[in-house]
Amino acid sequence: MSTLLLKFSIIMITVTGLAVAPAHAQQAKLQDRGQPLIKQGRFLTGFSLSLINASREDFNQEFEREFTDISVQVDGLYFINNRIGVGPLLGYRFTYRDLEDPFRAEDRDTRRSAFEYGAKGGWYVPAAKLFGGTGNSYFFVDGGISWLRTQYKVEPENNATIRNQFGFQLGTGFLLPVGKRIGIETKLGFQSRQQEYTFSRREPDGEIRTRTETKWLKEVALSVGLKVGF
Repeated sequence: MSTLLLKFSIIMITVTGLAVAPAHAQQAKLQDRGQPLIKQGRFLTGFSLSLINASREDFNQEFEREFTDISVQVDGLYFINNRIGVGPLLGYRFTYRDLEDPFRAEDRDTRRSAFEYGAKGGWYVPAAKLFGGTGNSYFFVDGGISWLRTQYKVEPENNATIRNQFGFQLGTGFLLPVGKRIGIETKLGFQSRQQEYTFSRREPDGEIRTRTETKWLKEVALSVGLKVGF
C-alpha cells in the first residue's frame, strides 16, 4: 500500500509540475493583455472523466472477479462579482462488479448507476495579493453539497434498490491561466457522503434482528483539471 501511495504521489507531482510550468510562462503575456480569467458576469466550467477496470486472481462470492467503474462530473460557477461564483454540480457514475459464487450455478453480478446533482460555490483571489510576486494565477477555496441517486441491481434477479445519499465537498488550490479563457486547476479536495449499512445480529433470545446504520465515508484527492471561461 505504501509503495502504491509513493508511486501515485510521484505521478501527481510530475503532472502538476508539467501543468504549472507552461502556465507560468504565459502569465506575463496575459497580464499585459489585461484578460482576467475571473471577473463578474463570467461563467467558469470544467469536467472530469475517469475509467477503472481491474480483475483478481483470487475471488469469491464477496470479492469481485472483475469490476469496471466509469464516472463523469461537470460543474460550473457564475461569478456574481470579481471574487465569488455559484453554480450547479452534476455527475454520473456506473459500477459493474462480476461476483463468482461457488454456491450458485450462475454468476452473480451487480450493476450500480448513480446520478449526482447539487450546487457549489467558490471564492477566488489573485495569488499575488495573498502571497506577493507577479503573475495572474488565482488562489481559491470552494465547496458544495450534492445528492447521489443510486440504483443498485443484482443479477440475475430483476429487482432494483434506489437510494438517495447526501454529501458535501470542500477544496482549495490554484487556477493558472494558460489562455484568454482557459486555465489549469490544481486542487486538494475533501468529500464525505452518507452510506447506509445493514447488519444482522443474533439476540440473546436466539432471534436474528436486522438493523441499519449510517456512516460518513470520506475521501481526500489531489487533482489536476482544465477550466474554460465563457
